[in-house]
Amino acid sequence: MLRVIVLGFRSEAFLPKLLESLVKHLHAPAELVVWDNDGRTRPLMERWLASHSPGFSVVIAGNGINLGFGAAVNRAAALATGRPYTSLLLLNADTALATDLDEGIEQQLSALGGIVGLRIFDDNERQHRQASARMFPNWITAIAGREGWLTRLWPGNPWSRRYLGTDLSFETLQRVDWVSGCGMLCTRAAWEKLGGFDERYFMYAEDVDLARRARDGSVPVYYSPTVDVVHAVRGSTGRRSFKADLYHHRSMWLYYWKWSSFGARFFAPFIAVGILLRLLVRRIA
Repeated sequence: MLRVIVLGFRSEAFLPKLLESLVKHLHAPAELVVWDNDGRTRPLMERWLASHSPGFSVVIAGNGINLGFGAAVNRAAALATGRPYTSLLLLNADTALATDLDEGIEQQLSALGGIVGLRIFDDNERQHRQASARMFPNWITAIAGREGWLTRLWPGNPWSRRYLGTDLSFETLQRVDWVSGCGMLCTRAAWEKLGGFDERYFMYAEDVDLARRARDGSVPVYYSPTVDVVHAVRGSTGRRSFKADLYHHRSMWLYYWKWSSFGARFFAPFIAVGILLRLLVRRIA
């Protein structure tokens, strides 16, 4: 049994598309848990269910209070529905399945025994693959990440290519450092061993942190091209949302502080200034 978890937050324009894609492409025994993080998701889901028969069980949970991404997913994963599951499938509300996920594929991915990132695209035509399987971040990631100024000015630079995994073969199953939580499968055993997401990350970087703990806990992290997902980037948070930017950079700081060695923390003032400058540049660029 697969438990599909979707977090609803300002997702009225996207959630119906995801639901339709699940009806079309999800052919494995599954239940869908939709967590209401904004007070608008529950009535939307109730209206949709009144006119659709999805072919899988649907549970609507949450009371409309915004818990943050990690905390809401943790509660959805721990929800007692009376249907035991063996793996979790996390999908952003602004994504859609683009290829079939049947019982055989679910068993194949679950048999890997850890975390599996799906193949994610930015466009419906599936021409532009998202950098959803990457190296762990380091000090240069602030400028060489997907939205860093170095990546914008010199997209082909070696530091950005290394971090974003540009040169990885995305047609083959392979071990990677971390995968995007917007389209990710995790076995229940691995999820419970790792304790789910660290809820100190309100949003962003919780997937990187989970993979870092997976490495330390001998839980494998894979990228698999078996299932395709289309992701409307920033669909739920809004384009260049100040709050989203603020949470993103706060999570960058939390990740740095949590995973830095004692010696590396001596550079914390410089890292903090760099993160702040990155935020300011993003707001004016």
